[in-house]
Amino acid sequence: MKKVIINADDYGMIPPVTRGILTAWDAGAVTSTTVVANACSNEDLQNLRRSGLACGLHLDFVEGRPLTGKVGLEAILTDNGIFAGMYRLAWAVIRKRVSVERLRQEMQAQADVLLDAGLTVGHIDSHWHMHHLPVISEAVVQVAQRVGAGAVRVSREPLAFAPAMLKPTAKKMLMLPFVATAARKFRRYGLGVPQAFFGISLLDLKDPATLLKRTLSRLPDGVTEIAVHISEDDPSIRDTWYRLWPETLQALLQLDMPRQLADSGIEATNFAAEWGIRDQCG
Repeated sequence: MKKVIINADDYGMIPPVTRGILTAWDAGAVTSTTVVANACSNEDLQNLRRSGLACGLHLDFVEGRPLTGKVGLEAILTDNGIFAGMYRLAWAVIRKRVSVERLRQEMQAQADVLLDAGLTVGHIDSHWHMHHLPVISEAVVQVAQRVGAGAVRVSREPLAFAPAMLKPTAKKMLMLPFVATAARKFRRYGLGVPQAFFGISLLDLKDPATLLKRTLSRLPDGVTEIAVHISEDDPSIRDTWYRLWPETLQALLQLDMPRQLADSGIEATNFAAEWGIRDQCG
């Protein structure tokens, strides 16, 4: 049996992204989302709760401000107390300049934003896939157990998928050792992991419909996660990182994903439906 989770990343990051995700959910084009807790407004959290869209935590140690203050996180922050980006984070983790416990505290605070809003943390993933790094992956296991999350994303997109796309392929090769090690750790602690993942090559495409259809045609048996980045079209994003995200939203809507899945015999699902919600640890 083929099942697919279509997860929209970055809920709460900016208003056009948030609105785009809810639009996609209303159309049956996505089955879950992950929330950027240190950027999301209370109104967006309540809108998500009312929508009924399954959600998880999009862990962020890359952008914005930490929810727990600067002390102990200086190695991954700018002088202004803002997360300094993925390269600073990776270097600090490799050099062991930030502790598992301090990362766990910040991660727990981000998860608590969802829990306090009445949302369920069905799974954990992260901004720029940073949860696969050593130390961070250890904190992920601890927080997943504390908040009841039953699953974690493993961003292991096949190298043979879209190999002509050089930048995504290079990224996948760079990530591979970290992803493989983290996957073994997550499974060892009983966290659910989909059998397959696609999403790295789907980011920032001018013609995402073609690759989306190819992705659906290559799903293996079991559960596959497809990660998408979508946004409403808005003048505020025209010259930003998000400028191509409306193309992916339109592709999902035009493909009529519920019909595509039904015609292909693929069942739509989400992380909580597959791996459940565990009892929270104090």
